[in-house]
Amino acid sequence: MKFNIIELEEVDSTNKYAKDNIEELNNFDVIFTKRQTSGRGRMGRVWEADNKSLAFSIVIKDSKLLNDFESLSIISAAAVFRALSTKCDKVSIKWPNDVYIGSKKVCGILSEGISYDKLVGIIDGIGINVNNSSLPLDTATSLFMETGKEYNIKDILFSVLNNFDDLITKHFNGNNEYLDIINENNYLFGKTAYAEINKQKKLVKIYNVLPNNHLVIEYDGNKKEISTGEISFHLND
Repeated sequence: MKFNIIELEEVDSTNKYAKDNIEELNNFDVIFTKRQTSGRGRMGRVWEADNKSLAFSIVIKDSKLLNDFESLSIISAAAVFRALSTKCDKVSIKWPNDVYIGSKKVCGILSEGISYDKLVGIIDGIGINVNNSSLPLDTATSLFMETGKEYNIKDILFSVLNNFDDLITKHFNGNNEYLDIINENNYLFGKTAYAEINKQKKLVKIYNVLPNNHLVIEYDGNKKEISTGEISFHLND
């Protein structure tokens, strides 16, 4: 696939820019900015980025991917994992699409569907802490903070895109390597955590990710599979 990179000096949010211009943008256009002032993560969290962070959004209009939202989310995380694990040890994926170094988050991904009468596009927003020397949350980290080295932001961007291309192409051809990547580097595997299920707080044990992209958990003596968006974990409760 061929990516067309649209570079902006500053924007409130690469996802918002992509959504506002979805009709003019093409499949696999990439919105890249040096500074993002009002980015959003999952659960409404703020994700700002300066020239020490990498913020970009991939526009998805491919019909096969539009019908495969859950795979796309995990493939994005697997692509980031591949790019970062060549720079740093202890990289893992917290299902479905956060990337961690050790016990701290280094990357967040927000995939948003754009619908009119039907789904016309997905905006795959990715934010990575690269050269940050400090961060507002002690649960977050950066490549620089973990390795003591600075990195070329665009090199990281191109590495993620190349890995995304490879994993998507393999997926289309029936090779779901992205599932092997998340199961071999599953931050949650074997952990116990509190989670809200049917409005009740439960202590659950977390297992592997299935071929349908669902996560296997166990609580009250029974195993169950859950899809993205159905649950949030509180590992430190």
